[in-house]
Amino acid sequence: MVCFGCQTKQINKSPKPIDTEFKEVDRDWEYLYALELMRALENDDDVAFHFFWIHYLKARDENKVKILDKSDSSQ
Repeated sequence: MVCFGCQTKQINKSPKPIDTEFKEVDRDWEYLYALELMRALENDDDVAFHFFWIHYLKARDENKVKILDKSDSSQ
């Protein structure tokens, strides 16, 4: 019996925090919470739906404020 194994060469030995950083302004919380709401509905998970509903409304309100701030500063 002959066994062969594969070994990959790791370029980066371990991830660093800089590898996983994201800019908060690039995160679309409203969209992410909407996805979670859909998943909660698909799975009949009332607790998850109520949890994410509050966060979704907050994110939606924050996005509206951002849009209003941009329109006020352009005048």
